Amino acid sequence: MRNAQSYFGYIPKCYYFAEQGSQAERADCRELTNKFLESLKIIKTCENKAYENGCIPEYKGFDDIIKDVHKDDEDYDEEYWQDYATRNCEGFNTSKILNEKTVYVLADGTILFFFFNHSCVILAFDTNGMQGPNKWGYDLFAVTLQTDGNYFTYGNTGCMPVEKNGKSFNAMYKAAFNR
Repeated sequence: MRNAQSYFGYIPKCYYFAEQGSQAERADCRELTNKFLESLKIIKTCENKAYENGCIPEYKGFDDIIKDVHKDDEDYDEEYWQDYATRNCEGFNTSKILNEKTVYVLADGTILFFFFNHSCVILAFDTNGMQGPNKWGYDLFAVTLQTDGNYFTYGNTGCMPVEKNGKSFNAMYKAAFNR
């Protein structure tokens, strides 16, 4: 991202909620993402049907992970959670990930895809690509990248999936950097 930032000569503002930034700032945020992609060694791009086209393994989405994690809870309300997953986290649902995301496969095998639900950059990445376990919170993580014009900040949103016994990006980041 720092390399992409050099294109601008400053850090563009990227906020999580669209109403926080101006239209120009939202455009800069997308342009920052484009410059970031240009700096990578991408060997394959799948613009739709990434699973069918062999760019990704069969990932679970937020909707299916909720079922797996909570199916044995006696107070689990499937209708509520599926409605929540559809209304609030639609971009992270299994069908969207497998069929509608643009996916980038890097020369080292890393898999990247983005979510633009708002105006910030939400990046999902599989650290070892097609090799297993291909599970959220194990080798597959999602992170928001936001800036205020001065600093990059990284974190989670409420929709970022973590499979049972996995760790969120925030937990991994804190463990790696003792923060």
